[in-house]
Amino acid sequence: MERYQLSPSAFDTLLKVNLEQLGNHVVLDRSTYSLRTDRFTLLLILLNEEIAAEGMTPDQERVNEYGIQLYALYDELYAQK
Repeated sequence: MERYQLSPSAFDTLLKVNLEQLGNHVVLDRSTYSLRTDRFTLLLILLNEEIAAEGMTPDQERVNEYGIQLYALYDELYAQK
């Protein structure tokens, strides 16, 4: 599994995302604001799905505050790949 370091705010956002599909392929470390995964692509897909489902206004035309946080989380992860 590869390790990815997150800012505290990005880690807090990650905790709001349902990661059940990753099962034991993701390990979160609250003490260091980091995660380990061997399914990085699936993690990014889940973040994209969360943005589409919960990170947009009801008319799907604008990004809401949660969506902005999700995009920041996505960017932090993607920059480390």
